[in-house]
Amino acid sequence: MTPPPSQVTWESMVDARANPTRWSLRAALAALLTVAVTMTALTAPASARKAPKRSGPLSFDTKVCDRQKEVWRNPDTGLTETVAKTESCVLFYRFDPLAESDEDRNYGVAWTQGKVEPRNGWCARRVTSHLLVSSDGKMHGRAPKKDMTPATKRRLRVRLSTKANGTSDRTGTLSETIAVWPRLLEHSVIKRDGAHIFRQRWRGSRGNKLLFGSGVVLSWADDPENFPDAISSGLSYRFKKRGICT
Repeated sequence: MTPPPSQVTWESMVDARANPTRWSLRAALAALLTVAVTMTALTAPASARKAPKRSGPLSFDTKVCDRQKEVWRNPDTGLTETVAKTESCVLFYRFDPLAESDEDRNYGVAWTQGKVEPRNGWCARRVTSHLLVSSDGKMHGRAPKKDMTPATKRRLRVRLSTKANGTSDRTGTLSETIAVWPRLLEHSVIKRDGAHIFRQRWRGSRGNKLLFGSGVVLSWADDPENFPDAISSGLSYRFKKRGICT
């Protein structure tokens, strides 16, 4: 399965030569870092961001983070500058199989935390946080669902609860609160090569830190050695050189 590539567009106010669109294998891998749930090799340093609050029969299993520094080269001077630093983490939680009665499937929650920090007068204009579950997994719920068009900074509590698709009388919950900045935050699910991709998309203009958070409830065939082929997260984004972000 090939995850969607990351498109990073440098939009400069100087001239057309400073408006390249860069596609690269590194960026594509950074966009959706595909990891097996049982991985041990991809152990990047843990993020300083706190994990979501957890309650009920959910146990933490794995966390993997990918960090990137996006750099732009001025075509006139050849000098480079940092456009942004980004981070995308995927966390996986298992729903206790002894707390649910489904004999055919196991359940869990995948959660992603994203961060984009523009630098040096670059403004984030569009950012999309992706959360992917491969075709051998089923998606049963997601959060958040509500789209927002805030005129000023708003706080959004992202909360996801599950009873293992109705097979448990206990509720597992994950939640965290993020800041949402103007102008638009929207959510959607698409399918690609049979996989489900939950997208959290922001549009606006901001020169400081942006945080993203979302989660999905998923299930897979009941086999101790079997998990979805891929649970992945990543970021794609667009920046504009303005100096003042409005």
